[in-house]
Amino acid sequence: MAITCCHDGQPAAALTDSVQRLTTQCSRWSCNRDRLLSRGGGLDGQLTSAGPSAAHHPADDNSVIDNEVLASSIDRLKAMTTERHPTTLELHCPSCSGTAFDLRVLADEGVAAARCVSCASHYLVLDSEVYWFDLIQASYPRLRRCSCKASSFTLSCHYVYRIDGDVRQVDLLSVCTSCAKATRQMTVDVDYGDTDSLITQPLRPCKKPDLRVDLREVSLYVTPANIAAVIDYLSEAHGYVFVCWRREEEHWVRRPLGTDEVRQAVLSNRYLHLYASAVPLEIHDHQVDSSRREAAFWKRQDVIRITSPINMRVNHENGLLYYLQFANEYVEDDVVVPKQANFRATTQALLQSLGDNFVSWRGKSSFDNPAEHLRLFGDRFSKNKPADRHRPEGDSPLGDAKGC
Repeated sequence: MAITCCHDGQPAAALTDSVQRLTTQCSRWSCNRDRLLSRGGGLDGQLTSAGPSAAHHPADDNSVIDNEVLASSIDRLKAMTTERHPTTLELHCPSCSGTAFDLRVLADEGVAAARCVSCASHYLVLDSEVYWFDLIQASYPRLRRCSCKASSFTLSCHYVYRIDGDVRQVDLLSVCTSCAKATRQMTVDVDYGDTDSLITQPLRPCKKPDLRVDLREVSLYVTPANIAAVIDYLSEAHGYVFVCWRREEEHWVRRPLGTDEVRQAVLSNRYLHLYASAVPLEIHDHQVDSSRREAAFWKRQDVIRITSPINMRVNHENGLLYYLQFANEYVEDDVVVPKQANFRATTQALLQSLGDNFVSWRGKSSFDNPAEHLRLFGDRFSKNKPADRHRPEGDSPLGDAKGC
């Protein structure tokens, strides 16, 4: 067991060193004892066989440590190190002390919500509150069920610590209250410091874990020139500026770019994704250094995110699929908070422009260049074509970017 916590002001490393020193002394004492016994010497320092070769030289009293004292000291130090940083913590409802919970989990994302069976109080598990509402907008996770069909579990957290005492990893474990089957529901990798709250408050109260916000993700089968035209529209009609992730010297680099530079990056497909905003963005590395943090960042900011294209093979034809993403609302302290009115007006105008210039035959959240759509899908979605939307190929104001 890793010994990594603090006790009575002593750092974790000092306690660890103490245990290691005592353990080493115990090991050496045991070896000396075995050698003495093998030569015929007794533990009381007296000879057990006669003869000058068995002469005994008493050991230095300071180097002799009683085995029971050593074991007691080691056990005491280990208890000290686990008092504040337990290896396993059984979870109890903070409201009623109940131990049975319903559970909803997004295992790949490392987030979960629990509901006490006894008092119906809702909680977000560990640090799920930071990302939960961003992740559930597309699909609310189903209730977890055991193979016996029961949906009630006792829960516990198993902690792994760094040498400095912070939590490095947590496993959320469950035991079915009906059949006692044990399951690891998720593993959370912790890449930040000051993690005591993961131990002192593993269940965070949440009144409405199913809150939904106005989060949009639209898909577009279009050409690079169409996306460059969208860039021109945001710049000219709304005064937007851009931050672009582009590849420089084998590394992805985040840079603010002018409209012309962004257009060139889009036309050459040499970018990862880009942000469009009304004001210049100040982005720190720790805000976007993982996919989960990056998603949380743009969903909370007044930002329109445009992805790089995905090469799709449709009906033996190659097409480019883009995504355009933004959120008009976010959740703060169990309340849905609308973003600024001018941002919401811009996103509404953008959707209107996309609807006026592209076709949504694949569904209401799709906007395709009509020529690209017909080339890739043919008549597959013909039943969804309104009579007034049979636009001739190339008849789209966003069909070409300037200078193309």
